[in-house]
Amino acid sequence: MAKIKVAVIGASGRMGQEICEKLINNKKFEATLAILRSGEAPPFKVNSKSLSGKEKIKLDVVVDYSTPEFLVETIQFCVAQRIPLVTGITGLSKEQLKALEAAAKKIPVFYSANMSVGVAAMKAAMEIFSKISGFDFQIIESHHRNKKDKPSGTALALQAELEKVTNKKWPGPISYRVGGVIGEHEVVAASAGEIIRISHEALSRGIFAEGSLRAAEFVCGKKPGMYNMTHIFLENN
Repeated sequence: MAKIKVAVIGASGRMGQEICEKLINNKKFEATLAILRSGEAPPFKVNSKSLSGKEKIKLDVVVDYSTPEFLVETIQFCVAQRIPLVTGITGLSKEQLKALEAAAKKIPVFYSANMSVGVAAMKAAMEIFSKISGFDFQIIESHHRNKKDKPSGTALALQAELEKVTNKKWPGPISYRVGGVIGEHEVVAASAGEIIRISHEALSRGIFAEGSLRAAEFVCGKKPGMYNMTHIFLENN
């Protein structure tokens, strides 16, 4: 079986480096193109600072963990080349989200603020809240002190899911930016007599890198459209 030729945008960033590490011994992928600000990503055949002039490189999927500003260029490249796009960039503006949705009409786009299967399972578990009454709900999230977006993209996605299943608006997520916390998310449901907690804690960024590669494999060969970790979770359950 032919290997999946993958490009990683933002290969020198925290998540990009995690993905590079996972690719070293991954037999399903061929590390083809790395776009990074400086230095080199050893697993990749081609290292560059820009997508410009890379149209002739054969790619099966592009994984973008750069910045919201660079994402637009990646979208344009993928649409022009008809290459599936995977991204977990958070803090996107409404215009950038619309750009992803527009691209999904032409290519497969896999977008998830959190690439862990655990958070997808957490969202699925929240369906139980549609069957209870008399509870108040609050989402609490914590990340490392350098994380720029607040609340996190995952917290906002959980908030949207919570309001969907309960059919009611709730106060926005409570956010903490402390130390080196990788990522903690908790949904609290409290009544006068009891408390229910559904929580997820990331112990390593490696789970997001693994999830991103699962997403890259999943999206190859799919029809144009928007995909996320829930699609992978449901496909396996």
